[in-house]
Amino acid sequence: DSSTEALHSRIAFLPTTSLRTSSTTLDIVALDCELVYTTSGMALARLTVIGEDGNVVLDEHVRPAGSVLDTNLRFSGVREEDIAKAVLDVAGVREALGTFVGPETVIVGHGLENDLKALRLVHLSVIDTAIVSPLVPFAKTS
Repeated sequence: DSSTEALHSRIAFLPTTSLRTSSTTLDIVALDCELVYTTSGMALARLTVIGEDGNVVLDEHVRPAGSVLDTNLRFSGVREEDIAKAVLDVAGVREALGTFVGPETVIVGHGLENDLKALRLVHLSVIDTAIVSPLVPFAKTS
């Protein structure tokens, strides 16, 4: 698919083994990405990482590559002014992520496939709650 090739040429996938990690990488983190609609398709607009102690270790808005068409505010919580103030692009936020996430770090999240695609990362140690605990229909109460 030529569109996949074009995207890969702009922001290539990287294995987390390629991230420049620090001595502060954690054993386990919870990760969530917020996406917005852009002229280049869905794009990363915010990355939040929670450490093993339950504290936020990284929470950054991200400058998407394309022009923003819709912030998807209802679901993302991201506003246009958040993106306008963002300092990091995808490459910059991946570099910041390397401070806390190394190849051995377990990443926990919901729908991690989409989050890792948005980050353009390949990571092998994941627990995806969308797979582990699939959505169960609400039970009727009496």
